[in-house]
Amino acid sequence: QILFTNIAGTALEGRFQGAGTISLAGSAPKFLFRTRVDDVSLGRVQEALGGVTSHVPFSSQASGPVVTSWEGAFRDFRSDFSIELRPRAGDRPQAIPLSGHLNGTARLAPDLVFEIAQADLRTRASEVSARGTVGARHADLALQLSIADFEEWRPIVEQWVESKEPIPLKLRSAVGFRGQLSGPIRGVQLQGQITSAAFEFRETKWDSLRADVPLSPEIVRVASGRLEFEDSKLHWDGAIPLKAWRLDSEEPLHLTVNAEKTPLEGLIKAIDVDFPLRGSLSGRLDLLVGQHEHRVGGVTSSVSEEGASTVAAMLALGLLARNWPTNGNGRGTHRHYLLVDTHLRQPVQRELLGLEEGPGLREVLSGQAPRWEDV
Repeated sequence: QILFTNIAGTALEGRFQGAGTISLAGSAPKFLFRTRVDDVSLGRVQEALGGVTSHVPFSSQASGPVVTSWEGAFRDFRSDFSIELRPRAGDRPQAIPLSGHLNGTARLAPDLVFEIAQADLRTRASEVSARGTVGARHADLALQLSIADFEEWRPIVEQWVESKEPIPLKLRSAVGFRGQLSGPIRGVQLQGQITSAAFEFRETKWDSLRADVPLSPEIVRVASGRLEFEDSKLHWDGAIPLKAWRLDSEEPLHLTVNAEKTPLEGLIKAIDVDFPLRGSLSGRLDLLVGQHEHRVGGVTSSVSEEGASTVAAMLALGLLARNWPTNGNGRGTHRHYLLVDTHLRQPVQRELLGLEEGPGLREVLSGQAPRWEDV
């Protein structure tokens, strides 16, 4: 037997120390080392792992005992760890301080695989728990996440989507996610459900949100989405194209919103538009948003007299009111909006908006108004 004492060194901006033995009694030598690591940089670990983990900068350092054993040429390699994380002083200013506890085992099978017995991690306004396996070739990790304050993640999210303006989101309660991480670490996929109580987005107010979200390096899909305000409910689905985990601005974003006998009073309050409407709404809104400045949406319904034309007028007036200043202070984006009434059998937009008679879509299609500029 060979004994090692006072083993010490540095790695990943941290240090380690311990002792070990090599047993030569069997057909192959057996190795056993007991060490303690202190102040290892989580940021350096993220850089080494790569993949999606490198896009979220954390400020943390890891400390705790590690027991490692193997036989011969790393056969039956096993490393048990119990790590405490605490924020790292003097780290990058945009990094998010992370603390918590991590228990598990690392194996070679044949690549390095981490078996997470339990991970409970915290930031200033977020908590995450995880259990499962993560490896270079495959991951199967159960995740549960709670975010109480979007401001903590705002810089990262806005950089990720390359937003030129602040994202108009305010959380009035925590957002939760429960799901599963799977696949190889460099092409990992995340699938689960997002839930939220009260929040605001672009001056609209909602009581709750729920959606199933499959996510991969190429796309984020939203399925079975549901928005609620008072008694009004909207069902929605969507697809957001990505390129290596970042928003792909060259591909269009697609969003579909469905309503079925939804009370208009709640929707009007939610979008904060002063419009004298009562009754219920059934219909579908399709939005296709690309990199160009022109964004196109459509409001449809399955049968007549479900309020699609009224909702289209309401949306147009609401967008116009928000983006053109009305109080003389010069605020607003001064965007232009074109409302096209494609209900050729019974067009009603002129009547709803109090407009005078003139050429429209029917005249353009029939050749009576040869140019769009005439409309």
